[in-house]
Amino acid sequence: MGPGGMDQFEYRGKKLVVWSESGVVLSASKHSVTNVGSYGGGGWVGPQGGTVAAPTIVSTTTTKQEIWIRLDDGQEKAIKLSGLDVSVREGQRVTFIAAKPERAETGFWVTLVNHAANEQRQLTNLKEIDRKGKLGGNPVWRWTDLIIAFVFWRVSAPILQEVMPRGANFTDLMISLIVLSALPLLFVVMRYRQRRQSRAALFGNLNAWIERNVSIARSAARATAGTGTLAAKTA
Repeated sequence: MGPGGMDQFEYRGKKLVVWSESGVVLSASKHSVTNVGSYGGGGWVGPQGGTVAAPTIVSTTTTKQEIWIRLDDGQEKAIKLSGLDVSVREGQRVTFIAAKPERAETGFWVTLVNHAANEQRQLTNLKEIDRKGKLGGNPVWRWTDLIIAFVFWRVSAPILQEVMPRGANFTDLMISLIVLSALPLLFVVMRYRQRRQSRAALFGNLNAWIERNVSIARSAARATAGTGTLAAKTA
């Protein structure tokens, strides 16, 4: 167990440090940020005329959200989210679960558990957890595999021609070249399948890890609520 009783993630030598921030929502606000950019355009104009193309304008809108919560120790903390729109309201008890690579300075939000509404919201998808956590599951397709396959074929083809018997006919030579060409392709396909299977196993472990931490957060919230009720009865 790690900070806050959270279940740490460890899989095939890859680790994530996990912690949580629990408390009661004080306020929640959101706004949109629009970024405008352009690409293309330009042209030329000469004595004989020319052509000018207008640039393409592209705009992207990102939702920014800030949620203030009062932690169990009485401190107040702002949780800032980007590209997400979560539903919480004042007075609800929530837990934000966060993670980071073992040697990283900063982390990322993984899951929001809204205890009052009995809901949970994944704040980072599995591919992003893999990428941000540097777990090694992405990508499943790599150019290095194609380069290795090409080098193998480029080096082996001339060698095959040299070692073929002098009396070998054209058909035998072509069959040998086809088989030789199939080996690099088989290597690429096998590496792709191997990485897909590895990533599927990683994602399965990540899903189970998320659910374990959600369960831990819910149990902690029930314990906190029970303590509060007992304190109220004995006051």
